Amino acid sequence: MAQQGTLMKALTKSLSGGALESIAVYGVELTDPLPTELPANTLRIDLRERLRKELRPVSRIAQELYEEGREEGEAKKAEATARAMLTDGLDIERIARYTGLSVEEVERLRKELSN
Repeated sequence: MAQQGTLMKALTKSLSGGALESIAVYGVELTDPLPTELPANTLRIDLRERLRKELRPVSRIAQELYEEGREEGEAKKAEATARAMLTDGLDIERIARYTGLSVEEVERLRKELSN
């Protein structure tokens, strides 16, 4: 039974010891059919390796999105800290130095607070 094209259902394979492994793959294009003349264990290994290869770009995208989210979170935290420091009356240069924000960014936040 050759499986070629887009996998749209969860693939479930039995592992040794009766455990089950389910891999849900949606929209992943498998370029070559799975060989059927190999033993079942070899088929599972081949399928795992091919799925890893096919999903590697998705993993990179997920990592990039994670990094973007982390950076945005750090920037929001720095802005919140700068707002608190502005509210406490600290000078702009000191706030910029401690938060890593530019003097212009701190001035923009000061203007936002005064509005």
